[in-house]
Amino acid sequence: MSKTKWIVMWGVLALISLLTLLSLYGAFIGADRAKAFFNTLPLSVFWIAFILLLGAGIIIFKSLLRSPGQLLSHLGGIAIILGAMWGSQGGHEFQKNLLGKEMVQNGTLLLYEGQSDNRVPMKNANLNIGARNGRATFFEGEGSTSRMVSDHDERVFTLPFEIRLTDFHMEYYSTAQLLVKDQNGKEFLLESLKVGTRYKVANDAEFTIKALFNNAKMRQVEGKYDLQESPASGSNPAIKVLIQYEDGSEEEQIAFANYPSGMGQQKRFSLQYRTGGGMVKDYFSDLQVIENGKVVKEKTIEVNDPLYYGGYHFYQSSYDSRAGQYTVLSVSSDSGLYLVYAGYWMLCVGIIWQMWFLPIYNERKRLKLKEGGTNGN
Repeated sequence: MSKTKWIVMWGVLALISLLTLLSLYGAFIGADRAKAFFNTLPLSVFWIAFILLLGAGIIIFKSLLRSPGQLLSHLGGIAIILGAMWGSQGGHEFQKNLLGKEMVQNGTLLLYEGQSDNRVPMKNANLNIGARNGRATFFEGEGSTSRMVSDHDERVFTLPFEIRLTDFHMEYYSTAQLLVKDQNGKEFLLESLKVGTRYKVANDAEFTIKALFNNAKMRQVEGKYDLQESPASGSNPAIKVLIQYEDGSEEEQIAFANYPSGMGQQKRFSLQYRTGGGMVKDYFSDLQVIENGKVVKEKTIEVNDPLYYGGYHFYQSSYDSRAGQYTVLSVSSDSGLYLVYAGYWMLCVGIIWQMWFLPIYNERKRLKLKEGGTNGN
């Protein structure tokens, strides 16, 4: 093996090993920090070096051209990295400065019923969104130090079309339920909730309903704070449960219908309390795309079923939980997305070809040659 081939081969292996370590690090720092980390200048150099070495491997190792599986795997890796770089913040700046194509990578769009808007504050712009006279407003800071931000601020992007919210509606759960999730993401749904009822959850935990509240308030009783039913008007549904483990340990947890994060010391389980008719099951936004004064597209979106138009995906992100008068959409550019998809397809097909089809083909070829040799004898 020549020195050049040796350098390329071990260089790719070293970068793959480093990528594995970087991915493990990114998994522990959270999605937003990981995204910022993988878009830093040193990592940009890393991605470029990765692409160059993979490309050099295709040119130098002629055998790759005769092996569809290996070739597709290399091309898939290159396409994934190129697509991710094209869709990054740096990629969007490159498109704007050199190609004159300006798009926002990620942002938020707040829409009131019957209103249309095209102003998108960028995700990392540190702007808060408020409302005034049925229209979204943007400001920075909090309290007395807050300051309104104009629509022409560089942190507010203007789409070349408008999105109108014609209707917003919610779907509710019909009966009270308690959704229990363990640390591995496994879910247990507890129904027919009554005080004193016991439920077996997993193999070593038992849940007992200790109390149900319609309007829970925190009170101090004998020097300790505890949840009590408030006689005042209002609605704050809550549930208190006792969790007992086979090893004899136990813990108490409280879950609020209006505050899904819950309270109490959480060890293995997290709780989400759904009250009949009060807990939102799903929410929908009826949207119209308006361009040049005409409605060019309509769609009802919900969580994980976005609207796509003009190079953007509009995802259902949040909503007005009090009055249901507005919806909040997450706006994401599709730059580089389809190149990443194509790269994953090539990578998958290449691996399947190399690990499955090729061995089957070689085995059949070997058997055919053996059969031919036997007949010849």
